[in-house]
Amino acid sequence: MTQPTTATASNGTVVYTLGDGSTLYTTTGSVPIRDNNPGDIKVQGGQIGSDDTRVNGIFGTYATRAAGIQALTDKRNAKEMGSEWIFSRSGASLHV
Repeated sequence: MTQPTTATASNGTVVYTLGDGSTLYTTTGSVPIRDNNPGDIKVQGGQIGSDDTRVNGIFGTYATRAAGIQALTDKRNAKEMGSEWIFSRSGASLHV
């Protein structure tokens, strides 16, 4: 299976479009589960889409759970180094 390249979210459903043009629909689980975003990271870059919850804000949607975990790790590591984290790994930009 190819990796998702884009994601759109609406009313509790996330539609992932894969590199081959096929789609996957995710309707179960919490927002972090549906968005492959275990850290509930707000939209900052590096994600393939976003999920506007209309209540708690706009969260990044990542291609895979591993990508979401990596973004969380990058954010934590940047914070520990005293840097301002702007983008996740695929679009890293740290301001010291």
